[in-house]
Amino acid sequence: MRIVDRYILGEAFGPFAVALLAFVVLITGHMLFTVVEVIVEHGVPLPSVLRFVALQVPSAAVMALPVSVLMGCSLAVNRLASDHEIVAMRSGGMSLARMMAPLWALGLVASLMTLAISEEAVPWSRAEAEQLVREMVLRRQSLAFEPGRFTDTGQGIQVYVGDRSAEDGELRDVM
Repeated sequence: MRIVDRYILGEAFGPFAVALLAFVVLITGHMLFTVVEVIVEHGVPLPSVLRFVALQVPSAAVMALPVSVLMGCSLAVNRLASDHEIVAMRSGGMSLARMMAPLWALGLVASLMTLAISEEAVPWSRAEAEQLVREMVLRRQSLAFEPGRFTDTGQGIQVYVGDRSAEDGELRDVM
């Protein structure tokens, strides 16, 4: 790898890494925001919440990687152009295609990472997240069944709970 390739990649990698971190935090924060009402209302323990958020990171990374590469590459090219470094490289005999080769390589690596994450990590993390939610629901019936409301079990069955005992959480008048 030539010095100029490392220089161009260095210009792109910093904004890429910052953008990737920012987008992953924003996307997982949005996913957490959608379930925050249930978490607060039913007193889900903090370790379970943190595990749920960690299991959302692979899905967020799949969405964030392409946008982060775009942002990193465009900021790198913008900085190189604003400091007239592109003109200097062109004066030295370097073609635009050769100049952009490190950025294309970064895009290819990010695409392969996205493919690998979406094929390997995302199915596993979704299954683990579903299992975690099932465990939380089974531990705390208040997460699944609320008194005076119909609950769809997802299998074509509607469950109605009339009341719940305050002492032991026993469900009453279940139909």
